[in-house]
Amino acid sequence: MQDGTDGIDMSLRLREATENDLDTLVRMRVSLQKHLEARDPNIWKFSRRGFEIAPLEVKARLRSKNSFMGVAEDENGRILGMIMAEAAQDEYRDPERFGHIHWVYVEEERRRESLGRSLVKMALNFFSRRGIEQITIGYVVNNPEAHAFWDKLGFVARVTHSSATMSALVNKLSAPKIL
Repeated sequence: MQDGTDGIDMSLRLREATENDLDTLVRMRVSLQKHLEARDPNIWKFSRRGFEIAPLEVKARLRSKNSFMGVAEDENGRILGMIMAEAAQDEYRDPERFGHIHWVYVEEERRRESLGRSLVKMALNFFSRRGIEQITIGYVVNNPEAHAFWDKLGFVARVTHSSATMSALVNKLSAPKIL
């Protein structure tokens, strides 16, 4: 059932994640990584060790007082999406305190139903309670759905992180300079 105003499913329940959700959160974290790798095969990938320690990473995020993990679940308690956000501090920045949204994942069959928006609203509540005004995100360049989602929420690219392999750099730097 839709509420008629924001497209939000009224049977949707939003709540803070707990360690009881660990298996689903890890599965979603790994699914998100695989989705990103499919969008751009040249981004950093999870190593075998990365897959092994994913449960430890998620558990640490659940336990951290500076992190927030929220979930959206259906009327049967099935988790449909998750978000992980962090309150951070960097004395070299102004503002010094800022928030970062690390992960947003919604099950593929439930995308475009405003679940992502609902999860972001939960993270905003977490940030608001900590007096945070500046929020950052990162997403893979070759992920047009993510770009459209974050753009609609008002995020503007301010910094670009790029990568190159050592061999590509060496080749470029050792190539004859053409005027």
